[in-house]
Amino acid sequence: MGYLFLDTRQSGASWLGWHDGQVESVWVHDGRAQDILTAVREHLSEIQTGLKGVIVVAGPGRFSSIRVGILYANILARWFRVPIFSASVVDIDSESSRRAFVHSVLSGAQAASEYVAPVYDREPNITLPKL
Repeated sequence: MGYLFLDTRQSGASWLGWHDGQVESVWVHDGRAQDILTAVREHLSEIQTGLKGVIVVAGPGRFSSIRVGILYANILARWFRVPIFSASVVDIDSESSRRAFVHSVLSGAQAASEYVAPVYDREPNITLPKL
């Protein structure tokens, strides 16, 4: 039984891990956000049998990167019918802080959400088409 950890706030530096409260397993490190789905597929049997919740870094982060990670986290939590938890950059800054955050989730100190919204590091720069 464990928690899926997603951090995609920087492009090209995505992180996906599994944390059971004691041991942390890193499945994707310094990958692209798209690598998350491949890793989820590779570890699907472990996820299906032991997933207790999804923890995602909500930001702040780069627009496209954070948006993809939040989308994946929300979909996985809904698909597997588990709670989703929003973490900040400070909450996951090191392995010890991630472990402390997981313990706060296990103890009920962290509130679960039905949906996590992204926090961007600046306003998105969306260009309108020229007419």
